[in-house]
Amino acid sequence: MAESQTLYQRQLANLEQDLKPIMAELLDERVTDIMVNPGGELWIKRFGEATSYSGRIVEREAILRIIMSTAALIDKKVTKDQWNLTGVVPKYNARIEAFIEPTVSSPTFCLRKPTLLALSLADYVKDGRLSPAHQKLITQAVTDRKNILIGGGTGTGKTTRLNAMISEIARLRPSDRLYIVEDTPEINCRAPNFVSLVVLPNESIKAVRSALRYKPDRIIFGELRYGEVALEWLKASTTGHPGGMCTIHADGALRMLPRLRDLLLECFSTAVPLNIIYEAIGLCVYLREIPDFGPRVVEVAEVRPGLDAGGNFQYATY
Repeated sequence: MAESQTLYQRQLANLEQDLKPIMAELLDERVTDIMVNPGGELWIKRFGEATSYSGRIVEREAILRIIMSTAALIDKKVTKDQWNLTGVVPKYNARIEAFIEPTVSSPTFCLRKPTLLALSLADYVKDGRLSPAHQKLITQAVTDRKNILIGGGTGTGKTTRLNAMISEIARLRPSDRLYIVEDTPEINCRAPNFVSLVVLPNESIKAVRSALRYKPDRIIFGELRYGEVALEWLKASTTGHPGGMCTIHADGALRMLPRLRDLLLECFSTAVPLNIIYEAIGLCVYLREIPDFGPRVVEVAEVRPGLDAGGNFQYATY
């Protein structure tokens, strides 16, 4: 045990040394993404800004050391036959996706950092990334304990908005007990009463089921990717634990519930009973990346009960 711990500490020290070419960006709380291309060009995405070139080149060997040191720490192999690395960089909790030759001309990686910023909904209004009308709708949904879906594409700030909504829970209902489940540590919870689980994707269902025995007031899930997990979250949210939140990939506020339905198709041999969706979800908040500006909440939809004459979900959009 002591030997394995010593080995881990030595590997972690090696990783710290190898990360020096990008350490400033790793420690910058406004940096969300660090991208190093096969040519070594270092590109940076900062919160609320367009991706920009840093003007720096990271040497090939330095890139390779970062990939290999990370792989060693998370017990994965990267070789010419296993040329892809997917995982989380220890200590910094940054998601890494990396490739080496022969798939690419030279080693390359992309890091997605968990947000370190503690912004409120009011902060987003001040920055012009959330309208006062949308803020009012979200705040009312939090007060009324409606379940909220936060949707958008990759890199549109879904988790940072989720963090802001959790802060709103803490402001309005500080005694509420939160049960948070995610498969990558990204949620930055500032509520006083919470339990946070980071689990493997195949353990997510078990974690959501365990929530029911952990006395939560609200269940928050990092991102819905699988039908069985979505079904468990929906069931939990309609059996005494309303006011939950989660994120989902979608192309519009009105596409979020159909996207959820598509996930649920994994669980049903016939059509998905749509009432389990519209009875659970109260609000859909959609974000989009605005060129030269960054992510912004562009649409909010209140879910209405029942279906229209065509069998579609009903909304009031704002």
